[in-house]
Amino acid sequence: MKHFEYPDFDDVFLTNLEMEIPLAVKHANKEFDWNSIKETHNFKIRIDRKIKRRRLNAGNVLEWKDDPGERASKIWEWRKLRTTNNGDFKYFRHALRLVLFC
Repeated sequence: MKHFEYPDFDDVFLTNLEMEIPLAVKHANKEFDWNSIKETHNFKIRIDRKIKRRRLNAGNVLEWKDDPGERASKIWEWRKLRTTNNGDFKYFRHALRLVLFC
């Protein structure tokens, strides 16, 4: 973390972050209903185009797991639900935001 050279990543911050990591791992290992996250509009458009292009029946089910964009979107939403709405991850959330922006 110190290699990112953010002034926020001092020894106190890193110590607090290390204390949050076991809880973050525990939350990450919980069961999650991936279908509870709604499909994105772009996914619906891509699926409609695939059905037309391949001349598939509308009854053919194309899974979100097979679409890289939709899979990434659901992973992002999963992360938001696990960290953003959870007050237990003050340091983890801040570090993740800074690293992702980098």
